[in-house]
Amino acid sequence: MIACNLDTEHAESIVAEKGIQGSNYGSIKLVVSLKRTKGCASLVKVNDLQIFIGNKNEGCVPIWAYAYGETYNRMAISKDHNAFEITVLLKPETKKKILEKLNSDCTISMDIAMDLSTPSYVVTKIKCRGNFKRTESAELVDSFEIAGVEPMCFWNGNYISTEQDIKFRVPHL
Repeated sequence: MIACNLDTEHAESIVAEKGIQGSNYGSIKLVVSLKRTKGCASLVKVNDLQIFIGNKNEGCVPIWAYAYGETYNRMAISKDHNAFEITVLLKPETKKKILEKLNSDCTISMDIAMDLSTPSYVVTKIKCRGNFKRTESAELVDSFEIAGVEPMCFWNGNYISTEQDIKFRVPHL
């Protein structure tokens, strides 16, 4: 791990497992791609994340991570998708358990609660859920794909925000 300032050197969304103290943590990075339906969200704030990694025979490793700050992050926008990255800060023992599970035959279930904002500051609160399985021939990196059921998102309401309410961790990007 390279020591860095999380408040100024990371433009992506950051969530942290409870119980992390000081700089004693590990991390994993996730890339999230959302199909566009209507409108065009350009900003995201990840509020919390739950991940369950494991299999039926050996149990699972649960992860509950919560927003590191109240900041929004910019999304990459294409014709059909919006994408963003999440860095998940973990206790060293949790990361060790995750790596052991990821190197075995496992599945991943994930829920992400987030706020999506349009350029006109209409904010949509959603929670998305997906299940992923390890591909047969893949290595550890980029080796999970959607399993069977299409991911789903649950709408939790909209509200109008203002430019003053939208804060960025790294404002110059």
